[in-house]
Amino acid sequence: MIDQKETGRNILDLMHRQSLKVRDIQEACGFEQPQAVYKWLHGQSLPSIDNLLILAKLFESTVEGILATSGDALPHFYNERETTMEEINFYRLDHFSLYYDMYMFIDTAEHLADQVFIQHKLRIRFKGDYQKEGQRYQIILCKAPKKRRADFMDCMKDLARKMLLLGNTDYCDFCRQIQDQIFSHLQKSSRTLSNSKAQIDTMNACRQI
Repeated sequence: MIDQKETGRNILDLMHRQSLKVRDIQEACGFEQPQAVYKWLHGQSLPSIDNLLILAKLFESTVEGILATSGDALPHFYNERETTMEEINFYRLDHFSLYYDMYMFIDTAEHLADQVFIQHKLRIRFKGDYQKEGQRYQIILCKAPKKRRADFMDCMKDLARKMLLLGNTDYCDFCRQIQDQIFSHLQKSSRTLSNSKAQIDTMNACRQI
């Protein structure tokens, strides 16, 4: 579960670290007024996926480094499947919607997944991307129809195979690295919040994504 108040404190802390003011956040997110930013800081609302990506770039952090979670269970970021090479390149976000699932998956800057989605006749709504400077892979956020969840998973399998066929032999290792960083960070975050309610150290290993 996402803790809005802790997330607000995380945002404020990251703003201070980067010497950013509310007006800087307001302008970066394209808001005419600063009220939305103040609501985030006060824990009254959460940034949208698009704005989280903007904040991650501003803060030189990650979406997971911004969001705080509460409770003992692993929160909103989890792998849909585990163990095999074709099943670690995407994650399904805990996003409430009657019609759509929200996903994060790993692709190249050339967007190899586009042709895979076309082949499966799966219409995707892209919500943003994040790529650290110097890396060949990027993290894509998208929405797909719930009723075609199985088709999306098949697309991710085909994407992994396509990566290897095109010579991206380090793709599997990169996906596993991201998986390890996310789960390690989230386990620590859940344990810290459950035991002491202390603020999460947002500058963590997930910054390497």
